[in-house]
Amino acid sequence: MCDFSMSEHKAIRRCFPTAKIILCAFHREQAWQRWTRRKKNGLSQKDRNKILTMLKSIALAPNDDERDELVRKVRSLDVWKRNKKLRNWLNTKWFKSIDLWSMSSRKSAPAHVNTNNGVEAQNSVLKSILKRFCKVDKSASKLIKIIHNHFLANKKRDYFDALARMKPTHRRYSTALPTWLHGRAPGFIRKCNALMKNAQSYRRVQVYKWKNGTTFSVSDKGDKYFVTLQPETCSCPTFS
Repeated sequence: MCDFSMSEHKAIRRCFPTAKIILCAFHREQAWQRWTRRKKNGLSQKDRNKILTMLKSIALAPNDDERDELVRKVRSLDVWKRNKKLRNWLNTKWFKSIDLWSMSSRKSAPAHVNTNNGVEAQNSVLKSILKRFCKVDKSASKLIKIIHNHFLANKKRDYFDALARMKPTHRRYSTALPTWLHGRAPGFIRKCNALMKNAQSYRRVQVYKWKNGTTFSVSDKGDKYFVTLQPETCSCPTFS
């Protein structure tokens, strides 16, 4: 996952021929915002909002057919017909590379990773550590020692500190929150709460109870997941 840098893409393809390149969603939309906001590109606020909305819809389209239909709709807009700069920008840059940023093209890539902001943040932390401990000796062996003794050590400590703060002894949970979610990461709790609301719409035919009484198989949109109650586990990607 990277930004829209063709030189970076060429370097990745040369070193990792089988790698799939995906554009960072944050930087992609940032680029859209900046281009459409520039007065020299001749977009009104109404046209700008329309284009941005449709580009986001294209990015999130669940399959190639819906994605391509949305592209055709963009090309049928009045602003597309009258604005040559917009046509050139979308045709030569974004529609030409649509497989790099549309979700429908990400069949084997992790769907929950959409930006490289986290990696950039870690890179910033690493650079600050290197400036502190690598002023004279800048060899590869020194770099590895710093990463092992300082960067990774600090991250491990922060991780265990965060785990400790999530324990019931360190925080108070709502009585409405199931006990099996206590001690879990906040993002995981929010995701499970949202999925539990969706699960209320499941029909009985979608759920099969095994003879042991604590295991269930749940069918959801063609996929089958296994849920156990003691201990609480699920084979779905979110829980795993």
